[in-house]
Amino acid sequence: MKMLIDFANDFADLLIPWTGTRPGVGTDDAEGNYVPGVPAPLSFNATPVQPLNQNELKQQEGGEFVSSWVKAYSPFEVLINDVVTDNNVTYLVMQREPRNRLGGHHKFYCRAIQNDV
Repeated sequence: MKMLIDFANDFADLLIPWTGTRPGVGTDDAEGNYVPGVPAPLSFNATPVQPLNQNELKQQEGGEFVSSWVKAYSPFEVLINDVVTDNNVTYLVMQREPRNRLGGHHKFYCRAIQNDV
C-alpha cells in the first residue's frame, strides 16, 4: 500500500536528533530472583516536543493530568517506558499511538522526568 504522506521525507526539515535508552528485558536467575536487563541505547529523529491539543487533554485513571505531558512524532517506533531526550530534557514515554499506515509515523506522549529523585 502506498503511503499518503512520506513522513520521514516530507517532514525531514522538522526532524531533530533524539537520544535515549530502552529498558532491557529482565530474566530470573537460578534462585528465581528477578535480574533486570541491560538498557539499550537509542538514537533516532523526531519532531521537537509539542503541547497537547484540546482533544488530548484529559485526566488519566491514576489522577495525573496529561497537561504535564507533551507529544512528538517520529518515523522511529518509540515504546512505552523508553527514556528519551530532546533539547537536554529527559522524558519518559507514557503512551504511544500505532503507526499511521497512511503517514508512516508514530506519535508518542511523554512527560519530563524529575532529575532530583
